[in-house]
Formats: sequence, structure tokens, C-alpha cells
Amino acid sequence: FDSSGMEEDHKVSLSDIVGLLDFVKRRPQIFRDTIRVVDPLYGAPDTYSRRLVTLFNSHRLGNREHNTTMHHTALVMKGWRLHRRLFRRAVEQRFFASVLVVASSTVMA
Repeated sequence: FDSSGMEEDHKVSLSDIVGLLDFVKRRPQIFRDTIRVVDPLYGAPDTYSRRLVTLFNSHRLGNREHNTTMHHTALVMKGWRLHRRLFRRAVEQRFFASVLVVASSTVMA
């Protein structure tokens, strides 16, 4: 995986992975309840919206901070920013694929 095009703050470091593994060891049930895998390219939006609503409304988090409106707003805004970035990248990739199809068909003709 070539991460040269990624910004530094978006890369996953070794300390991030170690911290996540420590979290899983300390509180495995919260990890299972709060971590959701989302595949925006192949998944159904209805499925993901139900999963995210369940996650945001979870009372098993054990910390009242997670249930505050400000925290919810920040998470939702972060999710929408990520969605916007993914959507823009998809548009760029679609354009690049179209250019490659036109170029390859021109060369073959």
C-alpha cells in the first residue's frame, strides 16, 4: 500500500495500533459495541445508517461524555467531512478511469 499521497495526520501509526490493541484488551465488550466497519463503495446506505444510529445511541459506553450533544455533533460532522472527501475521491477516480478508457481505445484503434 502506497501512502505517499496521504496527509501525515491521516496515516495510521504504530502507536495508534498499539493504543487500539490496549483498548481492546482492557474493554473488549465496548470495542465490539462501538467499532463499526463501513465500506462506502459496496455497502447499502440503509444498513450503515442503522448501525451508526445504534452506535451513537449506545448506553454501554460507560462514559457519559460519549452521550453529550456536542460529542454527537462533532462525530457527525467528522463523518460527513470524511464522506465528502471519499465522494470527491470517487469522482476523481471515475474521471481518471474514463480518461484511461478513451486513451486505451484510441491507441487500439
